[in-house]
Order: sequence, then structure tokens, then C-alpha cells
Amino acid sequence: MTGLQSLRIQGLKHNQPTLLQLHTIISSSPELEVLALTFWEWEAAGSAPTVPSLYPIALNSLKTLILDSINPVVVEGLSSIIIAPKCNNLKLHRVGGNMVHDQLTASRFVHLLRGPLREASGLFLDYNQPRGEIIFGAKEEEEGSDELGIRAATSKLAKRRRLYFNVSLGSAVQKKSRVWNDLMRTAMRNVFQPALSGLQLPIEFKLRGPPLHPTRVEESQELPYAIFLELPLTISLLLFNILATNSILDCLASPQHLSNADGDTGSLARPGPRLEKITILCSKESFKNAGTVISAAANLKTIKIIQLKR
Repeated sequence: MTGLQSLRIQGLKHNQPTLLQLHTIISSSPELEVLALTFWEWEAAGSAPTVPSLYPIALNSLKTLILDSINPVVVEGLSSIIIAPKCNNLKLHRVGGNMVHDQLTASRFVHLLRGPLREASGLFLDYNQPRGEIIFGAKEEEEGSDELGIRAATSKLAKRRRLYFNVSLGSAVQKKSRVWNDLMRTAMRNVFQPALSGLQLPIEFKLRGPPLHPTRVEESQELPYAIFLELPLTISLLLFNILATNSILDCLASPQHLSNADGDTGSLARPGPRLEKITILCSKESFKNAGTVISAAANLKTIKIIQLKR
């Protein structure tokens, strides 16, 4: 199989190859240009080897890598050992949380992201707590949004986008804001910041909270406001069912302390210096002062506020 250029395996239900078997096949095919493994019915990982025990695979001709709706062990394993400097079409759909939690896995994954990122004109980042997932992708010029600024179904976007991945974390984070916030910080530190280092790409950023419970509106959502400092190129912000909406806007309206791994640096910076658009979809309990929007960013061109009914 040394001359194999394209490998596509779709819809497997039984007798799926293990990560070790896939490693053997792929490492024996150095001329691969397309690798697409999609829509397998998940099977138990069994005795699959851990990722560090597999040696890296250099695929210098690989341009397209698609791992969509297959066992997260396989996605994690392949995406962290494949070295593909020419890859500019990367789609990873429904992958596991270890992709962002494990530093070694995340650092290897970042190298895969750099190729498609170099060709992107813009990005979007969607933290979706109700679905327990983080979605990250390249913004295509022809993409449109509806009147609320919400994009088409992710399944349609994934098909036409050069860079797309979503990390699915399941029900464990859907109802636990603290777990969710920790995950956001981890993803930012291990994946997004190193992947975007040195790139001047505008970002559309969405925060989606869980449905508001009518008897528990007093509960706060402690969101990591520092993410706005860590994503200074954010140009668009959508807040959907976020109880801390006013706190976020207050954060955007005034300089905040910069911090690093060692703590507060003593420096101040204004979050979202390039923010042009804010869209707020919320209940009256989560948004009480329209004036905070006006002072939230100096470059605002569009403000959209929609009150949701329970």
C-alpha cells in the first residue's frame, strides 16, 4: 500500500480496525493525500494502545483529514500522531474531551491546526453548554447568518468548511457551570491560544448557557471573563441564555488585570478592543441594564438585544 493516495472508510458497523491496525495501515501509506474515516458505530476501545506508545506518522502529501463520528479513541490517537505539514482541510467531528485536557495530545493536535489556520480568513468559536460541546472552525466568505446572527446547522457547515472540529463532552458538563468553566479555560490554554499564536484572524465568539429555570434565576454563572483578554481579535460576540450577561458587559466596559500561569501581571488591558457586534438573547432576569451595552466596546457598530420568553 505504499502508493495509496486516498483512503476513505465510511459506515462501518462491525469488525472495525483498532487504533493499532489503523496506525499500521496509515504508516505504510506515506503518499496518502486524503484520509477520511466517517460514521462508524462506536465500539469499546478494548485494549487499544495509549497514544504515547504509537510513533508519529509523517504524511507529507496529506491535504485532507476527516475523522467524523467515529470512536473518540481513534480520533484522539490519529490526530495526535499524524504529522501533515500540507494539510489544509481538517474536519474532526464529535471528538472526546481528552483532546483538550491532555497537554501532550493537545500540543500534537495544535500542529495539525496550523495548516488550515494559515489559509483561513476568519474564525468562529462556539462554547455550547446545553449540548456539552465546543465548536471551532474557519469562517468561509460565502457563509450567511440568520437575523439573530446564528449560523446554519453545524452538519451543513462542517461539509463545506476547511477547518472544523467540535469537542463533545456529554452530559457531565451540561448542568455544572464550574466544570464547564474549567473546561473553557483548559481548551483556551491548551489548544486555542497556541494554535492562534502569531495569527491575526478575526474571531466570532458565541457563549451559550443552559435554559433558565424559573425558580433558580438567582444562580450565577461564573464565566471566565479572561477569555476576552486571551482573544483580543474577537469582533463579534453572541450571548445566549447567559445569566452573567451584565457582568460580562461590565468586564468589557473597563480595563481588566492581565494574568498568566504565575498570577496577576499587574498590567491592565481592555477586553475586546476590536469588538464590533454584540448580540444578546436573554430573559429579563439575566439582562437589566441596556446602558452597559453602550459602554462595553469603543468600536461597536451593531447591537442586537432580544428578550426570550420562558
